[in-house]
Amino acid sequence: MNRRKSFLIYPKFQLGFIIKMFIMALFNSLVIVTCMRFFFKDLLKKAMEEGLGVESPLVQFIQGQYDQFFIITLISVVVSSLLITIFGVFISHRIAGPLYRLQQDIEQMVSTKEYKTIFFRKGDHFQELRLSVNKLIKQFKE
Repeated sequence: MNRRKSFLIYPKFQLGFIIKMFIMALFNSLVIVTCMRFFFKDLLKKAMEEGLGVESPLVQFIQGQYDQFFIITLISVVVSSLLITIFGVFISHRIAGPLYRLQQDIEQMVSTKEYKTIFFRKGDHFQELRLSVNKLIKQFKE
């Protein structure tokens, strides 16, 4: 498979990275939903303590708001999870790509004993590492 066309260059690292991002987002969403649930349940409890029945317009309104908020939150969790996954692939690609390139270039230099300057794509992470390795390569050439 041509690694230039694949977004999963180091699948183990990238999938782990994406899963961790997804879990953090899911945890955040669960905290929000839990807080929302306690808020609305306390609001309904207070309305009942004040003598409003289940059929009261205010209680019905609060329950309706809770239901709508829950649906909106659920939709936003699904959409944000999808976006996090997509961005996770792209971000992890910008991390894994340069490391893959560096590894391949170093292995080639070791096998051929020919030292060459290493290049990363614009926008890739670890440009400082590339510069440091290129300084080392320059010293080997001299």
